Amino acid sequence: MKLWEKGCYAVTGAIDEKAPGKLVFPDTELYMAAQSMADLILLESDGAKCLPCKVPRKGEPIIVMDCKLVIGVMGMSALGREMGECCFRFDSDGKWLGVSSDHLLDEEVAVKILSSEMGTRKSVDDRRYIVVLNQCDNEEILARAERISSTLASEHRIESVCCSLQSGQHMG
Repeated sequence: MKLWEKGCYAVTGAIDEKAPGKLVFPDTELYMAAQSMADLILLESDGAKCLPCKVPRKGEPIIVMDCKLVIGVMGMSALGREMGECCFRFDSDGKWLGVSSDHLLDEEVAVKILSSEMGTRKSVDDRRYIVVLNQCDNEEILARAERISSTLASEHRIESVCCSLQSGQHMG
């Protein structure tokens, strides 16, 4: 709370007893206090173990009831890589995609993951949903991300943004 008093941001959570070193949702009292003090609260609902892509398992993600916006993120470094290598939980929970673990992730599969209620859009319900296509670190990857973005908009009415957080570039 001292960070807020200084006008800074704070990161909080509770230590996961089953996996020390991992943060989990803070206790309800702390969350409620944060809501009354913060202009904006960002919650990570579904980590991907540092991989650029994820297929959520049953029961994921856990989205708090008062959440109004869900942001689905995919790293474009996944493009052209084998599904089993770049997509967290693909081997256990990605059968619905209809591709093998050695299939190279392409624009079509990326759109499927990002638009499906079995993929990144899972548990969104009637909340606003936006996709962030990160790691657009060169012109070729940006062009592929823009094709994904265009398909999400035209076929699924999903807003998206292409960016490179590494370089700080926002591509639209």
